[in-house]
Amino acid sequence: MKVAVIDLDLSKSQKDELLSKSRYGSWSIFNVKKYTSFGIAISVLYILKTIWNETGQALPVSTYDSKEGVFYSYPTILSREGVVSKVDFPLMNDLNYKEELKKSIKRIRENKSTI
Repeated sequence: MKVAVIDLDLSKSQKDELLSKSRYGSWSIFNVKKYTSFGIAISVLYILKTIWNETGQALPVSTYDSKEGVFYSYPTILSREGVVSKVDFPLMNDLNYKEELKKSIKRIRENKSTI
């Protein structure tokens, strides 16, 4: 399950369309190419450059949350030593976002227990 942070000024149908595209966009690439190696490779390169240069830029990466006891993706600033901080954006204050994040963490925890 993914949680999208979307501009609050969009209509519900516009938000739903963007969320669908973010959830299923990679499948479109995979269905055409039958692999997504370049997308993954360029993402890893970008993450490594950001860490190496210690730019302080927030990255959409999965990190361990000791309070929740699971890994999940959240905008995070990384350094060569590891996690510097998780970053909250104003749009994340939306109650719906917080509820969706809680659902996502619950689903991750449930899936983890089946491994």
